[in-house]
Amino acid sequence: VLDPGRQSGACRRAAGGERAQLRLGSAELATVYLGGVAPSVLARAGRVHELQPGALAAADRVLAGPMAPYCSLFF
Repeated sequence: VLDPGRQSGACRRAAGGERAQLRLGSAELATVYLGGVAPSVLARAGRVHELQPGALAAADRVLAGPMAPYCSLFF
């Protein structure tokens, strides 16, 4: 369940009897949580599914990071 809020957002797992807004697996959640990939990008790839209208746009706002991930170490 997404709660966009005014200045910051939150998300949580849907409780019993509550309708989920998005369907995604743990790999997709980890990808979005790391940053650099928006839920809407994963949805276009068929990895995230919008279950309620507007949920994907809300997820993009709630889960957006201030900058893309970066590693300065060369392996």
